This record gives sequence, structure tokens and C-alpha cells, in this order.
Amino acid sequence: MSSGNLNDGTGAIPIHMGVQKTFQINYFISDAGYDYSPIYKQLYWMKSYSILTYKESISIRKKRMLKLAQIKECDDYFK
Repeated sequence: MSSGNLNDGTGAIPIHMGVQKTFQINYFISDAGYDYSPIYKQLYWMKSYSILTYKESISIRKKRMLKLAQIKECDDYFK
């Protein structure tokens, strides 16, 4: 949506407003860089829905896997 040197959150609103003049935006699919309150407000007024994609970081995935392993270990202990 914007060049790499511009913050996605600040650049998206003017682009939305420009596109809205020509097209009805029903869904806005973006990455976590657009997770910004003013964008949600703008999409609300445009009667649009936001769909954010998140990529789980390796550290979060490792923590989740460790937690699952601990739960399984505890379940096995009490069988």
C-alpha cells in the first residue's frame, strides 16, 4: 500500500479515502503494520471490515510448544 519509508499506519488512511471515491471497499486485508486505531475508525465509517494477518514469531511458537509439552507431561503424570 505504501513505500517502505512511510509508516503504513499513517499512509493508509489517505489511500483509503482516495480509493473510496471510486470503489466500495468491503474488506481490507493487511499485515500487522496496519494494526492502528485510526485505520479501524476509517474502515468503520467506510462500512468495511479489516482482516489482519499475523505471522507467529519463532519465540512465541517455541513458548506455545513448550506449554503444550508441559500440559501433556502433566496429563501423562495423572493418568
